Amino acid sequence: MKKFRSKPVDPHEVEAFVWDGDGDTANDRIGDGYGKDWEFLSSTSKDIILFVGGHGMNTIARVGDWIVYTPLGGYFVLTPEQFSASYEEIAE
Repeated sequence: MKKFRSKPVDPHEVEAFVWDGDGDTANDRIGDGYGKDWEFLSSTSKDIILFVGGHGMNTIARVGDWIVYTPLGGYFVLTPEQFSASYEEIAE
């Protein structure tokens, strides 16, 4: 996974990836817990529901959205526009 740094307000590093609609990507990057960590929104959709562990909140990721893993161990979803306004890639 590539690493990114938040832009000006509160610089910190996060890991993130673009959701591509593939269940293998979710298993590799979110967790093998289909139905526990994540699941498809419907049988005909590539959008997924992320179960935000322990917080009682779920979020939907649509194909093309960024899924961001926080240093505190949670996930959140940003549109491409929100992500590019908030983060820049860290050169390795």
